[in-house]
Amino acid sequence: AYGSGAQVDQVVGGLECVWISHMHADHHLGLLTIMHERQKLLTRGLHVDSPASPPRPLLIVGPRELCNWVATFRRLAGLHAPFIFIANDRLQEKTWMPSASAGWDPKLRGAIERLKDTLGVQALQTVSVKHCRDAWAVVVRHVSGLRIAYSGDCRPSEKFARLGRGAHVLIHEATFEEALQE
Repeated sequence: AYGSGAQVDQVVGGLECVWISHMHADHHLGLLTIMHERQKLLTRGLHVDSPASPPRPLLIVGPRELCNWVATFRRLAGLHAPFIFIANDRLQEKTWMPSASAGWDPKLRGAIERLKDTLGVQALQTVSVKHCRDAWAVVVRHVSGLRIAYSGDCRPSEKFARLGRGAHVLIHEATFEEALQE
């Protein structure tokens, strides 16, 4: 257990965005629980916004295949909690700035602007990395200037090194088999 019911409700109901690096189960299956818990909040009439307004959709950024996977899960599980999806490749190797999202679909634009307003996300950049098909790394820049770079699972990547250079926080995931220990 990760806290009491009220604490879980607050954390899950307050989520603005989930970023998924690739389609391996250890990276995306937790999203099912998040979506199920958000549905329970909706069913009970609890959400971050006022009860008179519809709940804010969860922004999910991830591999293209994830969108179909999430839509299928929602349909099969009878879930209606709203979400907005942005594929990682739409943010590839270019600076995504909320103010530069004017040409995007209004739902996407609203979700992007909400990230800046609620979390202070000034920019989000992705870069493809070598791990499996449609695997990504990300760099997030906060309005304070703080930059966080997360590699996801990947082999050494010059593109990620360039994108993440100067980051204040580097999160680099690595897993090795016991047989590879020195």
